[in-house]
Order: sequence, then structure tokens, then C-alpha cells
Amino acid sequence: MTPNQIYKDTNIYGGIPVSSNDIMKIFADVERLLKVHRSMIKLQLKNDLHIYTLYTPEMVTKLNGTMVIARAYSLDMSTIYLFDPKTDAFLCHVKEFIPVYGDKKSMEGTDDEKKIMGHSQKIKAIERFIEQQQHDVNEIHEEEQLPNFQLNIVN
Repeated sequence: MTPNQIYKDTNIYGGIPVSSNDIMKIFADVERLLKVHRSMIKLQLKNDLHIYTLYTPEMVTKLNGTMVIARAYSLDMSTIYLFDPKTDAFLCHVKEFIPVYGDKKSMEGTDDEKKIMGHSQKIKAIERFIEQQQHDVNEIHEEEQLPNFQLNIVN
């Protein structure tokens, strides 16, 4: 037997079936009358602004520019439930909009990456300078026919 069947068979108290929408009506501790504007709902709660976006085209066309009742749990503001203010009928639930910012700093790289790139450019400049110096020494060496000096390290 499934848990639902066991519950139905042992329903001693004659409980009333409650849908998840009704549970939200009963236990939600945040309830606001808000306007849907540009398919977005803005809810201010204790100095925190929460922005929610309607994603389905049907809901956007149906609710854009209208007033709705928004209900939520204050401990979990990631989802709000929207209800019709006249009939108190459930309309939909909406997830919180989380923006992704792409500023110049993130596109150019972090400060550490800039430091590394700066150091690598300095290293390349030093390597080019050393190559030029070696080239100049080799030219002088070939012109004057100086003997090659080698350092032999004896252990």
C-alpha cells in the first residue's frame, strides 16, 4: 500500500483535503498587494528588494498591468505565489529573478590576472633586451676575432 492509501484508510479525524495553494493561503507570513509591471513584480521586505519575473507568455499577457496578491514565506523568498485579488484564486508561482552582471572589470579579468599579464609582458621585454645584448656581443666577438672563453667548473 502507498502512503496515500494508508492515509485515506486511517482518516480517523475526518480531515478536509487541503491543496498546496490553500496551504500557502494559511501559512504564508508575507502577503502584499502588488502590481505586475513589464512582467516583473517587485517586493520590498525588510530593506531587501526582491524582483520576480513571469516567464510564461500566457501569464505575462494575462497579468501585465494588473494587481495581484503575492504570498510567500519570509524565510524562503525565492518563490512567491500569486493570487487574484477579487476571487483569491491561485494564478501561478514565480521564481526570484537573479541578475547576472557583466561589467568591464569581469570582462577584462581580475586584478590578479592583470598582474600576471603585466609581469609576463615585463618578462618578455627583459628577454628581448637580453637577446639584443647577446646579439650585440656576438657581433663584436665576430668582428674582433676574440677567443672563446668558456668557464669550466671542476668539482
